[in-house]
Amino acid sequence: HLKRKRSWAAGVNDLWAVDQHDKWKYKFGLALHSGIDPFVGRIQWMKIWWTTVIPDSYFSYYLDTVQERGCEFNPCVGSCRLANGHTLLRHWHDRSLRGTLQHRWMKEKKNVMPEIGWSQLRHRLTPGFEGILDLGVNQGWYDPSVLLQ
Repeated sequence: HLKRKRSWAAGVNDLWAVDQHDKWKYKFGLALHSGIDPFVGRIQWMKIWWTTVIPDSYFSYYLDTVQERGCEFNPCVGSCRLANGHTLLRHWHDRSLRGTLQHRWMKEKKNVMPEIGWSQLRHRLTPGFEGILDLGVNQGWYDPSVLLQ
């Protein structure tokens, strides 16, 4: 059952929705993180790492992408790091912005686009990719308990 949701953004790069996906975390030791511009549906980043609970890694994904784009995030630990880092960078480059917030908090869940992205990933990529990961585990090529391989 699908519910229609409305997402509002002033334009491209006005808002980025950020989310994580832990479906492979317990089986394969892999976690995914994405940032999507819902205005155009563009995936800004999709990263695979061993965890989704290190806010510094979220900020590094943002920094890798921010040279080209802008952002807005939902309030949580990782997002606070992203939002505060974004504000710090804006203050650093424009002293007239000091003392101002350079991000807007979304009070309701607004990560509809990442959820759609994860759904597409689960239906299109996951079956084949999980087969490859299973083969690697079964053949001893990949060990999910070893974090850095």
